[in-house]
Amino acid sequence: MDNRQVCGGELITPRLRLTPLSKDNRSLIFALRSDPRVIMHTGISQYMKVDEADAYIQRIEQEKQDDTCFVWVINLYSTMDQVGTICFWNYSADKKSAEIGYDLLPAYWGQGYAPEAIKAVLTFGFNRYGFDSVFAYPSEANAASCRVLEKAGFQLLEKSITKNGENDYISRTYRIIK
Repeated sequence: MDNRQVCGGELITPRLRLTPLSKDNRSLIFALRSDPRVIMHTGISQYMKVDEADAYIQRIEQEKQDDTCFVWVINLYSTMDQVGTICFWNYSADKKSAEIGYDLLPAYWGQGYAPEAIKAVLTFGFNRYGFDSVFAYPSEANAASCRVLEKAGFQLLEKSITKNGENDYISRTYRIIK
């Protein structure tokens, strides 16, 4: 796979260009976070106002400065259409592991973009950040996301149940090792 790092933390794959999140991406963030199909299995509250996207981007910019999070926008290389985001966050204290998260606009589901983006950022995380392992915690109900992770090389470790008020949130723990 062609996975070249370019200036400013951008990554290029055969079909994608991953660019660092910026204020210019507010429409994408709002589209993702206001769509109930996208947030259904995330535990994220649905955005109702575009100002919420601005606040999210501002928070992510601070976390990037603090080196506790890095978010890329997933762009189609051919058109530069913004189709989703992918990130590292929840770094371990020694910064040897992190959690990966991603989301795509529904029009782009099922086209192989998520595994392609995941593989690119994993290479970046293992080589640039020096991660030894990366974790993901999808909802068990999100079978598509579980398949994406498995396609990208993640191994299922366990299932866990978290109490969320009166409801149980059942997730799977996936890990990939360098």
